[in-house]
Amino acid sequence: MTNVYVSIAKVSRATAYREISDLVNKGVLAPNQGKGRSISYRLVLDS
Repeated sequence: MTNVYVSIAKVSRATAYREISDLVNKGVLAPNQGKGRSISYRLVLDS
C-alpha cells in the first residue's frame, strides 16, 4: 500500500509511512488483515 501511496501522492516512502500511520492513529484508516507487503487499509466511516 505504501508504494501505491508513494506514486499517487508523489512523496517519499518515509513520508508515505508517516502519513498513513497518522491516519491510522487518528482513526481515519484501519488496517485490514495482512502484514508487510500485503497490508491494505479501509476507510473508517462514522455512521
